[in-house]
Amino acid sequence: MKNIKEMGTDVYDFSHKFYLAGLGIAATVNDSGKKVFDQLVEKGSGTSEKMPKPKVMDNTLVNRLSDLGKQTTEKIQDRVASTISRFGIPSRDEIQALTRSVEQLTEKVQNLQTKATA
Repeated sequence: MKNIKEMGTDVYDFSHKFYLAGLGIAATVNDSGKKVFDQLVEKGSGTSEKMPKPKVMDNTLVNRLSDLGKQTTEKIQDRVASTISRFGIPSRDEIQALTRSVEQLTEKVQNLQTKATA
């Protein structure tokens, strides 16, 4: 039978893998978005002669696109965290707190056992 510390380690390992899977989802969405964007650029390049080309990309547009990318990343991270929470999987901080508590309890039990045998 596993002791509490080993079980805590197992839970931490599983939740860490689940977290990495969430990051993988975010990266996949990001890559897919880039592919779609590139395809749109390619399709748009065929009609570019019909439309006037901008001389310089507006700084405001660049900033807005950057902000949109950050917001998208944050939303994906929030949704992954929400999904993990709905499955009842503890967060990294919760697991670390649990591990610390288990270690403290184990130390107290060992101290009590030492005193009892002495």
